[in-house]
Amino acid sequence: MILQRHNITKLFVFIYLLIAVWPLRIGFDGGGSIAVVQMLVLFIIFTLAIANSKDSLRLSVDFDSALLLVMLLYAILNISIHGIFDSENIPSQQRSLIAILFIGLPFYISRNFINIDIKIVVKMTVYGLGLLMLYNLFIYYIEGRMHYSATGWRMVNQRDSVFINYLLLLSFSLIKMTRVFSLRYYIFNATFFIAFLFMLFSYSKGGHLLLFISIVSILVINKNTAKLFFIFVATIFLVNIAIDTYPALSGTFKKVELLFDFVSRYDSDGSSMVRIETWSWILEHVSKSIELFLFGTGNSIYIYDVSLNIFGERVDIATSESMYFDIILRNGFVGLIIQLSIFYRVIYILIKMSRIDIINSIYYKHLMVFFFGVSIFCIFGTPLKSPEFGIFFYFMYGILVKKYNKLKLMTVAQSISKKNIISETKFIKVSRV
Repeated sequence: MILQRHNITKLFVFIYLLIAVWPLRIGFDGGGSIAVVQMLVLFIIFTLAIANSKDSLRLSVDFDSALLLVMLLYAILNISIHGIFDSENIPSQQRSLIAILFIGLPFYISRNFINIDIKIVVKMTVYGLGLLMLYNLFIYYIEGRMHYSATGWRMVNQRDSVFINYLLLLSFSLIKMTRVFSLRYYIFNATFFIAFLFMLFSYSKGGHLLLFISIVSILVINKNTAKLFFIFVATIFLVNIAIDTYPALSGTFKKVELLFDFVSRYDSDGSSMVRIETWSWILEHVSKSIELFLFGTGNSIYIYDVSLNIFGERVDIATSESMYFDIILRNGFVGLIIQLSIFYRVIYILIKMSRIDIINSIYYKHLMVFFFGVSIFCIFGTPLKSPEFGIFFYFMYGILVKKYNKLKLMTVAQSISKKNIISETKFIKVSRV
């Protein structure tokens, strides 16, 4: 019976990884949404894991678990205190509190109850994202449905660039680790091509920055693929010119040009100007007192009905246009330091894992590039506020922490064993003498 429950648990883990970032959410009237399907699957995993576990609700003690607990307790305490003095915005603060609690659950589940090979995690998420991209490709080319933004029509929403970049990097890892000319080899190549296509036509400075980081990293990590990659890129451009999509490419080049000249040319690019003016307003607002500077306001920017002058027109601001500035406004610079510490720990663990687990090194290296890209993208966008990606980020954090601590203990044990063998060998030699 226990074995049967264990297999069912693995099945639901696979289901979650498959649909991890699918937009299966329910929105609220007052704003915000919840990834209801993903949370339901995680709750089932949690229930089954508890039924199989002898340790019940015991929380593993390590640095990263303590760090996440500090973040959760700080955010809960901060929201609660602000709620006492700001009763008008309690509904908004309650939604923030629920979102914070949902962050803790996926980390707790993956850190304590899930033991899964990183290669399986990569494969399942790539399969799931590949299916989602095929659907988006169908919607885009067959139905002609596109996403509107301030810069015009684009193939995907701005936040979507983050998980498409995951698909780009990890599908390339699978290409490198799959037997050449097998069926899966062609599937992963097609997946990589689709992800590259979506990133190229995302019409997002953040998306193009991620694409640049990923391509450079792929060429550095896999030096022998440079020639093939340049042939691949040249083919894409020739195909696009052949099917008369040169205007789209021209628009892409313009966005990339603006990316590398962000500050000096922001006054000619509306979205850049909105960002810088919004960030300036946030910094000015939290600088009014040391309490606001350190601990924030407890609220998002839309609460304040901010309207800024952009190119002579009043523009209503509903988002901070940056994960970091959103945290500064909500939880102050103390909250920002905690979030940056989590990003640092994720990247640090992945660097260490790429050196310890040599067999799966390529997955850890590309995951490191991915999470580094997420930390950079948070300057320009709010990916962690996406219900699906926020849950996925902390779920992956928990998996990495569990694997890191396990391999670290094994490495220490092997080191002690080697020292004992050396000591015994020396003792035998001395005894013979």
